[in-house]
Amino acid sequence: MKRITLVNVWHDDNKGDSAIVIATIGVLRAQLGDSVRFGLLPMTIADEREFAYAYRHVRAAVGEVKIAPCLLPTMRAASSRAGLFLSDAIYLCRLRAASLTLRHRMTPGARLIAESELVICTGGHKFHARRANPLHLANLYSHLAPLLVADWHGVPFFLWGHSLGPFHNTLAQRLTRAVLNRAQVIGVRESLSYEQAQRLGLPTQKVQRIPDPAFALEPTLTERVQRVMAQHGLEPEKFLAVTVRQWRYAQGALYARYLDNMASLVRALLQAGFASQAAIVVHAMGPIPHENDTIASQSLWARLQDIPVHLITEDFSPAELSAFYGQSRFLIGTRFHSVILAMVAGTPAYAISYFGPKSAGIMQDMGLSEWVVPLEQWEPAQVQERILNADIKQLRQHIASQVKHAQQTTHTAVSQLLTSLCRRIK
Repeated sequence: MKRITLVNVWHDDNKGDSAIVIATIGVLRAQLGDSVRFGLLPMTIADEREFAYAYRHVRAAVGEVKIAPCLLPTMRAASSRAGLFLSDAIYLCRLRAASLTLRHRMTPGARLIAESELVICTGGHKFHARRANPLHLANLYSHLAPLLVADWHGVPFFLWGHSLGPFHNTLAQRLTRAVLNRAQVIGVRESLSYEQAQRLGLPTQKVQRIPDPAFALEPTLTERVQRVMAQHGLEPEKFLAVTVRQWRYAQGALYARYLDNMASLVRALLQAGFASQAAIVVHAMGPIPHENDTIASQSLWARLQDIPVHLITEDFSPAELSAFYGQSRFLIGTRFHSVILAMVAGTPAYAISYFGPKSAGIMQDMGLSEWVVPLEQWEPAQVQERILNADIKQLRQHIASQVKHAQQTTHTAVSQLLTSLCRRIK
């Protein structure tokens, strides 16, 4: 193969999505060698001036990649409810117009796909329609569009490391089924999404469980990680790592309760001597406002000013961030890729699940179903009890075994798939 293009790529401000891209390319290079060239097709970035910053960590980790602007119009932020309504209406009109000509326009993104020998839809929770809302359907379609373009140009494509659903209505289900039916392989990352694929009526022979690519990432303990730890006086395996996020599906008292619960848990664990300090890590820095963890992290930090808690805002690469989490004694993560990156580095974690099947499904598949709880339901006292009563050494051994299994499963599945595709292409 000469060129592989990864579509539906997000942004390096989100370290989980960045980890997926870096690890995906790493696994592919391990299988195919360094001669393959890679392309990236973003989900939302249309301005080429943004490419260097948006993929700074990807480029540093894997070298130069060819990037084309996204295929379809994107939504724009608005400062008022009236402005938001108008912005959404304009976006839907622009999306409809662009969709009608998508098949016949050779945009830079379409050309990048057409010139590839394989297209991979990068993992994540992209295929869902939570409500019967035109914007939710538009979001779903915008993620399916690159796969349609690949199919129109006769380029084989497959999915790797995805979570599926929920799909609120029949239209969303039919649209998803129609496009994913054309894939060579539909790689889902946990059993709950495998069950969702069956409910959608997707061909059983095409659906495979392939672990989240981020499990294949290699933690890198750099001088920068060590410097930040020294700056905050953090000692290996003596501090608690925490990630929080804004929660756009809840407002007011419910969101405040989530942060209050997290503050109570951190305070209780430090008072119990489980850790001497805590580090609140900004895991995702954007690129859009509700994806910026800085706001939630600062709010949590403000609740804990009387105890030794530090706010970590360094722009670590995913490999560095994994190494940082690996230096902690334990991680409590709302961002699920903070949980994955911690476990990859050998650190146990408790996941706070906020939407979709990924957190509950992956933890269940790893034999860690007691280490995840829905954000709406959790009580800090119960989480505290589980953590304090855990055999951390045994937990680390179990996680190391499960991560190794995920890595081996990933390489085997991708090797078999590439072998099959290469034979067809020849």
